[in-house]
Amino acid sequence: MGVAPARAATGTQLAEQNVSRLTPYQKEGAEPEGLGQTVGRRNLPAHRSASLQGHGAQLQGQSGLSQQSPQGTARPGISVGLPHRRSADPASVGQTGAKRGAPASWAPAGSSGSGASHAASPTPHKIAPSIADLKFAFEAELAPQTAKDFPSTIEPFIERLIKWKGIFQKRVDSMPDVQRLELLWRIFADTHNDVEVFGQYLDIDDEPNLDNHVRIERFSADVQVVRRHAGASRRVKIFGSNGIVKSFVLETSVNAATQRSEERATQLCRLINRLLDGDCQTRKRRLSMSVPVLVPTSQNTRLVGDDPSAVSLSEALEWYMERKGVTMDEPLLMFRSAFAQIFGPKKSQLPAGAQPSRETYRAARLDAFKKVCDDVVPDYCLSSWVEKSIPNANSLFMLKKQVAQGIGVSGILCYALAIGYRRPQHIMLSRRTGKITQSFIRANVSQGIVQFDESVYVPFRLTRNIHKLLGNFLVDGVMSLSMVAVIEAILRNKSLFSHYLHAVLRNELMPRAPGRGDRNVAIGHNDLDAVEDNLEKSVRYVFRRLEGSTDTNAASGSTPAPVSAISRVEELLASAQNQQAQSQMEPSWHAWF
Repeated sequence: MGVAPARAATGTQLAEQNVSRLTPYQKEGAEPEGLGQTVGRRNLPAHRSASLQGHGAQLQGQSGLSQQSPQGTARPGISVGLPHRRSADPASVGQTGAKRGAPASWAPAGSSGSGASHAASPTPHKIAPSIADLKFAFEAELAPQTAKDFPSTIEPFIERLIKWKGIFQKRVDSMPDVQRLELLWRIFADTHNDVEVFGQYLDIDDEPNLDNHVRIERFSADVQVVRRHAGASRRVKIFGSNGIVKSFVLETSVNAATQRSEERATQLCRLINRLLDGDCQTRKRRLSMSVPVLVPTSQNTRLVGDDPSAVSLSEALEWYMERKGVTMDEPLLMFRSAFAQIFGPKKSQLPAGAQPSRETYRAARLDAFKKVCDDVVPDYCLSSWVEKSIPNANSLFMLKKQVAQGIGVSGILCYALAIGYRRPQHIMLSRRTGKITQSFIRANVSQGIVQFDESVYVPFRLTRNIHKLLGNFLVDGVMSLSMVAVIEAILRNKSLFSHYLHAVLRNELMPRAPGRGDRNVAIGHNDLDAVEDNLEKSVRYVFRRLEGSTDTNAASGSTPAPVSAISRVEELLASAQNQQAQSQMEPSWHAWF
């Protein structure tokens, strides 16, 4: 009887202490101390628990908060990446902090920390203070309810979007790229030899020896803001007890189902790397697929191993566009206008109700594709950027060789495993080692089966700029031989590779409960049989893609003629470099680059 009141009184005292004591982020205008941590949240008062919800997402939004200068004046800022990740509606911009229980210091000017004050404030609480001054001008041009001359066609609307994209980009570029760790997460500034460096268990075959593992000596005092396609993240450098520095990037707004799916895909790639390491032909060429380290920190946040020297291929195209004085949207707009000019008259000449043929549509896209290649994006964009980044000819040749191997291995594996579109922003190139790392690796699963979409016209990315960088010598030599060696190694270990596929894809194909993240649902015997049937179909299709057989041969019951690995690679290379096929890809794939 006396224990419960004592505990209640203790909890009340702690709550009063927390209310009266200012937290570090209330003092400095920084964020809560933690990487999406949930430990001890149940013991916190209600207002502290609300402010700690969605830690990982708030860490990324730090760049968009109003930061205090030493003189106490507010520094302009913008929520990095919100124009890409969120709706263009200004009411949704800056909602990262407000929707998830932001503290009072994050509220717009003129509002207090309570929810009622937010509702009564003239500035909506969902607008970040750094861009509150742009609200009325934004609505006057892009909000259908308030715009006086809202465009009735898509072209003027696209022009306005590009204009506002440039305005937001200027705000982003004016913000600092480095922040202090002690102002963001003071708890990590005091960490000493308590936690092991992440990702050490991934490449260990035997029982791990905890005494030999590297522990975190300290975190770097500077936290770098990494701005990449569609948003910004924070890079944290960790100094290990052995003197090696590891870098990790914090990614937010990644749901649990996506995290688990990518973890299974990366696990399968690591198993394939072990298989390649055990084959003599691939081992002597040191062929493997570069797989990033994924460390979940909460349901919606994770740490991803990062190479500071790695950049995406889209950054190379952006570098060339900036030198030329045009934006990244110029090739897309030119392709759209050229296709309309070519295809429009041909369609108008047809009788009423008649539809143009597929050949006419493809020919128009090919002509528009060639126009973009001739006028905006030449074939030497990537090679010029790489040559200016490498100091000497020897290093340049070794980097090109490593790039050829990386594109060959990752290309054939992504094609066989049906790992989505490989846009320029998904391919990372390390300028230090030349390794190619594929980001957002996950199989295309829909309706309980891996979708091997044959409507994708090219098997992997080998565009004119990549071919110009490597040249015929590396494409027909190093790259093609790497692909042949990988296919032969997998087919020589077909039984082992089949076990790998069954082990990883079975959990991927299991039905999920809607709205419950990555949790499986209870299924009956009939559903389990359906999962096993879909699993067998998916595994067979993976081998068909590697061996070169088709569904027609398999459906007819006849045994297809054996296709050598060399012939299969030649067929895939020819298909990947076919401009007719590249022009049919969606414009955001940037087939001209």
